[in-house]
Amino acid sequence: MTVASACASDRRAELLVKASDPLVSIVILTWNSRAYLEGCLCSLAAGGVTVPSEVIVVDNASTDGAADLIADRFPSVRYQRNSRNLGVARARNRGLLRARGRYAMLLDVDTVVAAGAVDRLVAYLEEHPRVGMVGPRLESPAGELQLTARRFHNGLTPIVRRLDHLERFRNGRELRRFLMSDVRHDAPMRVDHVIGAAQLIRREALRRAGLLDERMFYGFEDTEICVRMYRLGYQVHYLPTSIVVHHEQRMTRTLRAQLRSMWLFFTRYPRGLWGDYV
Repeated sequence: MTVASACASDRRAELLVKASDPLVSIVILTWNSRAYLEGCLCSLAAGGVTVPSEVIVVDNASTDGAADLIADRFPSVRYQRNSRNLGVARARNRGLLRARGRYAMLLDVDTVVAAGAVDRLVAYLEEHPRVGMVGPRLESPAGELQLTARRFHNGLTPIVRRLDHLERFRNGRELRRFLMSDVRHDAPMRVDHVIGAAQLIRREALRRAGLLDERMFYGFEDTEICVRMYRLGYQVHYLPTSIVVHHEQRMTRTLRAQLRSMWLFFTRYPRGLWGDYV
């Protein structure tokens, strides 16, 4: 499903009505991504979520008219604009602090949510009380599986990820281990972490684990919270019957931020260099 088809499926996007008592709060972070934002919100309005819900958009000081888009087409969306770009973790935390639902969903702006996808994630957590977080099957716009259900990092992972354009590393054992490309992705399964493009989190687990690490401007914050979930006795699962199309919008000038986040991550979990977290 493309951005265009998601919008075409429901021209009256104002049907995305805010529930007075939401079961799920969907937090979307945007930064100069108006076209993606419109497609994401249209997909939710067109059936991506039907359980009682609220949508919270946190804007990292965009200059592309995102505020006007929401005011004109999605007046029920709760909108918060930051005065500057706060990065991923800090901005998402602002949305999470406003969330009222029993479940909170972190959703990338460059996603299109298939019909019933959020409902299936919510139902899964309702049926599995030990699971603190669940992620959907992420696909490219062409329908190709994105390997976003993963095992934890070790000290080699960031290196081979940077070298995955070379066949020796792309098909190597370490990258296959990390990306779980050595297992099937067609059934629900327990994993170490799911990426922050789409994570549904049990509110009680989030209350116990705490919010995202705000020192991490971009990168590793989604993995780090999964470590805390496991250390509290919760599990992280992957649910392939819930499908979200992910355009993988590329952010520029992020290498320095990613390296700092990686340093913070392994400083907090030094045994993680050997893959030992829990």
